[in-house]
Amino acid sequence: MILRTAVQARLIAENPAEGVRLPRDRSAAGAGLRWGECAGLTWSSVDLDRASLRVVQVAEETHGGIVLRPYPKSRAGVRTVPLPGFLLAALRDLLAAADDPDPRTLVFRDRVGRPLRRSNFRRRVWRPSLVRAGLLGQVVDAGPYRYRAVWADEDGVEWSAEFTTEQPVHPHAGRLRGARPGG
Repeated sequence: MILRTAVQARLIAENPAEGVRLPRDRSAAGAGLRWGECAGLTWSSVDLDRASLRVVQVAEETHGGIVLRPYPKSRAGVRTVPLPGFLLAALRDLLAAADDPDPRTLVFRDRVGRPLRRSNFRRRVWRPSLVRAGLLGQVVDAGPYRYRAVWADEDGVEWSAEFTTEQPVHPHAGRLRGARPGG
């Protein structure tokens, strides 16, 4: 478990907002939103002037894809959430950079406008962000054009892999305990 203070002090500080990446992380950490609430959030539910957002729909992953549901787990889950300053600033930046400020547009979406898949986000963004912040795994600069990812398996055995570019290193170092090497 990663404490909110660690997220705010290390993860957010070490990973500048890059498009969809950290504003989504900041929403989860700063506003206490669940994955489906972040993935289903539209701009019409965000009130930047009042520094709040309304949770009114969620994205739910099914075997057939992602379905937007009109309310969270129960109708009682519909609520207004205050936005801390760092999250408000990140959302303002994200809106300013948006190609389509349509109120029905998802705040956090993939490259073609669909809701984010949790597994893709975890593998491509979240775990590498944890590695860059020093909260999971390790990346070692092993010399010119050599980068080493280091991680532990479920038994605590340390594994490593070397790469010639830095890009694939972070996902490897971000393997969670229990993940099979090469899997």
